[in-house]
Amino acid sequence: MNQQNGINVKFSDDKMKAAVSLSSAAGQFNAVSVVAELVRYGIVHGLNTALIHKMVAESVFDKFVEVAHGTHARRGSDARIEIFVDLSSAGRFSDFINVTAGAHLVRRIPPVPGIDGMDVFGNVLKLPPVKDIPLLSGQGTAVDPKDPNLLLASRAGSFTRLSDGTVEVRQSRKIDGNIDAGTGSISFPGDLIITGSVFAGFSVEVAGSLKILGDVGDAVIRCRGDMILRTGVRGGGNAMVVAGKSIKVRYLEKVKLTAAQDVFVTEDIIESKINCKGVVRARSIVGGSVTAASGIYVKHVGSKAGVRTILDVGALCNYEKEHANLVDCINAQNMMNEGCVSELFCFVRDNMDENGVIAEDKLPDMNQFVENLLESINIRREFEKSLEGIEGLLKTVSDSMIVAEEVYPNVLMRLGYTEHLVKDMLTNVSVKPGESVNK
Repeated sequence: MNQQNGINVKFSDDKMKAAVSLSSAAGQFNAVSVVAELVRYGIVHGLNTALIHKMVAESVFDKFVEVAHGTHARRGSDARIEIFVDLSSAGRFSDFINVTAGAHLVRRIPPVPGIDGMDVFGNVLKLPPVKDIPLLSGQGTAVDPKDPNLLLASRAGSFTRLSDGTVEVRQSRKIDGNIDAGTGSISFPGDLIITGSVFAGFSVEVAGSLKILGDVGDAVIRCRGDMILRTGVRGGGNAMVVAGKSIKVRYLEKVKLTAAQDVFVTEDIIESKINCKGVVRARSIVGGSVTAASGIYVKHVGSKAGVRTILDVGALCNYEKEHANLVDCINAQNMMNEGCVSELFCFVRDNMDENGVIAEDKLPDMNQFVENLLESINIRREFEKSLEGIEGLLKTVSDSMIVAEEVYPNVLMRLGYTEHLVKDMLTNVSVKPGESVNK
């Protein structure tokens, strides 16, 4: 609060309101002197001069009256994507989401900028900028020529939205029956459903997602999207399953399986080698090895017969090592960059005449110095890109752990820098890398 010539001024803690009180002992006032005092005090925004005139005219004394109000910031809204396709079945590993040509797929709702505020002292109350989202058109889609924010299906097929937001309509095909000698091995550039089984010795390769309703024998199955195996895979040593996203399957026996995301097994994993960057969930794991970057959740591990079984959630430690190595590489490459810059500077300094010209016979040498610098910069960028990827993986695996209701003897649990061989039956196990199994 400030008092000058009988004019008392105070303001709120957030500086969004200011009030004035006129002392009755100070005599007469005029509105100009009151406004001048407020301005002298620094209050310049949101002055209600009409109220000040009224206050003076009506001789309102010894009472604080709010005569200035700041302008509150008005938040805008981020851009968002409105999806017109019914995705309710997508989370249940159901059939592919088919759309017809010309169907409305998604609409981009543009961002609405906010309006900055200002307190009574004229300080701008800035809002963070609103976020924009691009409309990413992939294969099988097209922007509506009448509406640049609307994406249409340019063909019939299955709707897919990739992790980066790109929308695609992939070719979709359904094969009724088995994959056997009658059909031969199958390769398809979209999403595929097979209603029958895949026999031993044959392969199925799909550029999109794959769903197989029957059994899978000693076969090779690959897809770049999600994979749904309604029954399971019973291999004989040569079975291989690879998915670019998640896999859901009933059971796995003698299978080599790789997934870029999660693996959901509703029943058992038997004598298989599993490697995934997500989570593995199963009823039981007996024999073989399961490596999961984001954790393993299972009821029973191993068997009463003591079948050797390996569980590995040590990816966090491996990623930490790789992260430290990449940081060292970037630092070393920065020194290389500085060296290249220094060499180029010295060359130009020593070979440039008084007119700032370098002789033509020296230009190839200078170009070589420039190429060396650009190559060094590109190497550093590649290291930085790899570092970003590792930092993303570190976030996803930070809570990696092994959770099991029962663990039988002869189960080896790899926990990053340590490993533990179970010698006695364990129950209710919950352990993270770096922790003791017998805590």
